[in-house]
Amino acid sequence: MFKKIAIIGLGLLGASFALAVRKQYKKTRIIGIGRDKKKIAEAVRLGIVHEVSDSRTKGIAGADLIVLAPPAASVLPLLAEIAPHLKHGMLVTDFASTKHVIVSGASKLNLNGAVFVGCHPIAGGEKTGFQHARADLFRGKTVVITPDATTPAEPLEELTALWHELKAVIVQMNAQEHDSALAMTSHLVHLASAGLAGTVSRQERLAALTGNGFLDTTRIAKGDEVIWTDIVKTNRSDILSALKRYRTEMKHIERLIARRKYDALADYLKHVKEYRMSI
Repeated sequence: MFKKIAIIGLGLLGASFALAVRKQYKKTRIIGIGRDKKKIAEAVRLGIVHEVSDSRTKGIAGADLIVLAPPAASVLPLLAEIAPHLKHGMLVTDFASTKHVIVSGASKLNLNGAVFVGCHPIAGGEKTGFQHARADLFRGKTVVITPDATTPAEPLEELTALWHELKAVIVQMNAQEHDSALAMTSHLVHLASAGLAGTVSRQERLAALTGNGFLDTTRIAKGDEVIWTDIVKTNRSDILSALKRYRTEMKHIERLIARRKYDALADYLKHVKEYRMSI
């Protein structure tokens, strides 16, 4: 098992991963790396990591697992920055919710014998930052691992075994399949939620009339705008495709209502209700 893990980016995911590993593996040493050492030093006091560093090159020295957990658009530039300082035997992974740009870009870098394996833990919340970290954040949650054709078997097995020990549900697929799927099941959901909130926000008097349905449906619109803008940047094509499909679905509903086809509308609503109840 990993003796030293370096985590670059102590947000909710990175810090929760640190807590989960510390709980499961008492002998693994974990270092948190960030630009503001004074700020992330609090993570030591909270028992999230053993030590912190504001130097990426010094922080990753001697680590056998390096986790890149910044916003999605920053992962590949960060990997390129640390690449000259990687060593044979190191395993590098990331937590970004888009994978194709990162995995394909990583394959073009000289990692000095280190191995990069893309990874996406489908977990999180509206509140970000290591202050909200939870050791059980990944328990029962899906973690997608995205090897490519050149990924060696041993490091892939090591990463998979680690997530199994953290009680996650492992799904393995290629990076492009992941991005197409997540554009529909995650990225579109956030944008649809934001669009609904934006529609209502243009009429201030409606705020007092919002009930649980509106609040539940728009809950994820409270997500960090920097993180979500980065996700869109790195999965633009698949997100546009998902938005097109969503528009088609909404136009279908609109046509049923405009043409007073209420029986057909009831059938449609029953169908989607049954689908929703089945998952």
